[in-house]
Amino acid sequence: MFGKKKEEKVEEKKEVRSANYAGIIASVMVSVLLTLTGSLMTFVPGMKLLYFCYVGGGSCLVLGLGLLVRYFYKEEYRLVSNYDFSIGVIVFISGVFAIIRAKTVTERFSVCLGALILLVGVLMLQHAVQMIELKGKLWPFLLILSGLMVLLGVLILLNFREFISKRPDIFYILLIVAGVSGILSQIIVGIRSKRFRKEERKQEELFGFADDYEEAPIGEEVSEESVSEDTSAEDAAYPVDEDE
Repeated sequence: MFGKKKEEKVEEKKEVRSANYAGIIASVMVSVLLTLTGSLMTFVPGMKLLYFCYVGGGSCLVLGLGLLVRYFYKEEYRLVSNYDFSIGVIVFISGVFAIIRAKTVTERFSVCLGALILLVGVLMLQHAVQMIELKGKLWPFLLILSGLMVLLGVLILLNFREFISKRPDIFYILLIVAGVSGILSQIIVGIRSKRFRKEERKQEELFGFADDYEEAPIGEEVSEESVSEDTSAEDAAYPVDEDE
């Protein structure tokens, strides 16, 4: 009985992880894009933002197609909470637009980067909340870091062009910090979530063993075979008269 319940819970957790697949991949890709943009613009001379539009657009095309294929291949339409198909279509269209209108995107690239940094900050804020619920010790670190990322993203979206034009080197370093922070946050919450599930399984096994031990006679183990054998032996020793 306990084995069946455990298997059911494992299947439910697999479905939850599958439902969050698109969000995890998108979060990592945004962080990687920010890190690459800041690193290449800082350390590679002659690098142009136009190249990142093509790279980012191509990545969106691949990610969008991957989500669409996965949606049908993994039969994720069975899950009500799964929106990989819709997200895949939006991401694919965004990739097409980024490639076709690359020059237009470059002119508004600072705004796009500000929106991405704000997105990373909000995702890190969710990770901080998750760490609180999962009883992780690093939640204050993630909470402070997420607040700084949200603030930076808002400042860029409001009016940060003057600072970017005057000190682009600092701006690109901030992109690296934002991207690395997003990746680090995803790793931290992933490790803590995995450990938390292991702790839950241990507690379930411990409580299940304790319940079996309390119900079982001293020196014996509880099992379906032993119960059926005891029942059959008792029926044989004390036959029931149907006439009575």
